[in-house]
Amino acid sequence: MYSIIVVPPPTTEDEENRAQRRLAPGERLGFGRSARESDLRIAHDGVSRRAGEIRAQGAFWTLSNLSARRTRYFAVLAALCEPRLRGAPHAPPPTVDHVVERLRPTWPAASRTSVQWNIDYPAVKLRLKPGPETAEPGPRLNGKKEFPVSLALRFDLVREDDLVVLATPSGRVSR
Repeated sequence: MYSIIVVPPPTTEDEENRAQRRLAPGERLGFGRSARESDLRIAHDGVSRRAGEIRAQGAFWTLSNLSARRTRYFAVLAALCEPRLRGAPHAPPPTVDHVVERLRPTWPAASRTSVQWNIDYPAVKLRLKPGPETAEPGPRLNGKKEFPVSLALRFDLVREDDLVVLATPSGRVSR
């Protein structure tokens, strides 16, 4: 069984990138703004040079995000999942203050506001919370941290080996 990836029609500045790709189970396809010739090229300034990889896995496929600069929301999600991944399956997600302290070694500018934004981002994407364009404030949203953590763990989006994003970079001392 093949996975078929249809590349949208090219824009005027991207005429040569018309393609349809077939991936057999186990095959991979890299993608990005300046990807190699065998990869999928996405000509948009908002896309990293080597943004990620698509892997065919039988009847489904997985995406990986290879952009180190744009993965803070993943680091926040990993910090939220950490207690459950470390052996406390019913532990509540950590507080925002705890997440800030957990991320400080790898993200020195982490603040309550920036971490909260990175919690709100998946909540909006998962339609748990209305987007910022909504003028009316809604009621307090319970489960804004719990629901993404449950989904991430249920679908194996965050695993114990992903906790490496929380590790202190070499040469730095964690406080």
